[in-house]
This record gives sequence, structure tokens and C-alpha cells, in this order.
Amino acid sequence: MQDQIASFLFLYRSCPLPGLGTLYLEDGQAATNFTGKTIEAAVPMISFRKEEIEKSALLSYLIKNSTAHADESRSALVAFCSTLKSCLEQNRQADIPQIGNLHADEDGGIILIPRPAPLAFLPPVHAERVIHPDTEHAILVGDRETNSTQMTEYYNEEAPKKDRWWIWALILGIIGVLVIIIYANDNDGSALCGNAGKF
Repeated sequence: MQDQIASFLFLYRSCPLPGLGTLYLEDGQAATNFTGKTIEAAVPMISFRKEEIEKSALLSYLIKNSTAHADESRSALVAFCSTLKSCLEQNRQADIPQIGNLHADEDGGIILIPRPAPLAFLPPVHAERVIHPDTEHAILVGDRETNSTQMTEYYNEEAPKKDRWWIWALILGIIGVLVIIIYANDNDGSALCGNAGKF
């Protein structure tokens, strides 16, 4: 019975437990690992809710997948659920193999602690990022949205040439100062300050 409950849950994503509630199989989230160049698989989670759903699909599944008669399958399901209920009342917990443990709290609520899914069945997938340089896509720059074509044009524009006139002025000034120093040294500084006569 436990194997059939688990297989029904994994096939149809919900499984009623008459007198207790319903088990649900919910999708998990995939995770991207950029450094390892992988995408981790979305691990499904099993949850339990107190509301009960129609059990006719489960009963027809049990009848179809067992050699017992319809009445025996119904009574086996009721017996299985009543065993779970009595375990919860006596021990405050009940184990459903391949699915998890049901725990009863003081308020009468039932909590499912699911078994982790075997990761051997959910291997990571190798995923390498592909960049298409010719494809236009949206880019957020600061608080402004633009596209890749405009950003490529922006970075390919030539920067305006800087005016470097002051370098030439500095070079000419240094040359002028050197000429004055050389001239003053040749004349011993006597003709440097005006009309000086030689005695």
C-alpha cells in the first residue's frame, strides 16, 4: 500500500489520505551556479494539507494496480489511513515510507517532514553562457534602460583629442630660459642689465 501511495503521488501530484488530509507534490526552484557552469535541478517538495480531495482516482489506481478486489482495496486504504491516524494520536508521529514523517502538534494540526529526494535522479546540467554580440538586448545602466547597440556605439566613439598647447608653451619657455642663461654666462653678466661700459 505504501509503495502505491508514493507512486500515485509522484504520478498525479496529489494523493488523498481519507480521514487525514492530502499530500501534494510541488515544484521546486532550479538554481544557477555561474562559477561551476551548471544548473542545479529543481527538487520537488512534498507538502501536506488538512483538506481532503476526492479519493475516487486513488481507489481506481489501487484497484488497477493490485490483484485484490475493489472492496479489499478500499478496506486496505481505510486501514492504512486509520493506522496512520492512530500512530499520530499515540506517538504524535507516523512514518510514510518514501514520502516522509507526519507529526501531530498540540493543536491537532499535522505537519509533514518530507524525505529529501535522492539527488542521483536529479543531476546538475552543464550550462555554458552563450553571448551573441550581434543580437540586441536590453541593458540597465544606472537607473536608465538602454540596449546593447547603443552601448556599443557609445564605447566605440573616439574620444575628443585633448588640446595640448600648454606642452609646447612650456617647451618654448624652457628653451628661452636656457638661451638667457647661456647668453649671461658668455658675457659674464655685464651686458645683461642694460648699457654697461667696459673699463
